[in-house]
Amino acid sequence: MLALIALYSLHNGDDIYTIEWKDHVHGMFGVHRIDSDIGSPWFLSSERLIDSNKRMFVKESKRWLRRLSADYKLFENFILAENEVHVRWIVHMGFKLVEYREHYGAAKVPFWRFQMRLDR
Repeated sequence: MLALIALYSLHNGDDIYTIEWKDHVHGMFGVHRIDSDIGSPWFLSSERLIDSNKRMFVKESKRWLRRLSADYKLFENFILAENEVHVRWIVHMGFKLVEYREHYGAAKVPFWRFQMRLDR
């Protein structure tokens, strides 16, 4: 929960959305604008959100991806390489894994950089 509060307090006017169900926050997602044409999509949720209805989650994910990407030409971010479920979800959403970094971030652990070109 503290991570969600921190994300919200630091969002600086970027696109940010909260997923609520039965009066509880189960996740947050959005896009951090890197520059005028590049956005960095992010998603943070509880396991209960995804486990409750996987089909609906994937369907809604694709709908929100189309909505969030409308103002950008490129999406890119990093994802923890050892989290195979999330990596498969990113690829299923249409992102490409473009660079593997063995020692990335403060913890110096493996991450994938992922991208999606949004030229329309």
